Amino acid sequence: MSKERIAPHDLEIVRGFGKQLRRTRVFHDASLNEWSTSSGLDATTISRIERGKQGLPPRQVLIEACKS
Repeated sequence: MSKERIAPHDLEIVRGFGKQLRRTRVFHDASLNEWSTSSGLDATTISRIERGKQGLPPRQVLIEACKS
């Protein structure tokens, strides 16, 4: 597995998105596994995004995940 590098100028955007994603998930009282099942994203991927350790998935993946 290769580590994805996040450009320094994108880091704050990624971290902000991750924090908002986690706030939304917690607000809806959903576990990582529940969001993983409904969104099609792996729970580990969701966790890494929430912690700002991984860049954002492709736009279409986010759109489909939001629909679920």
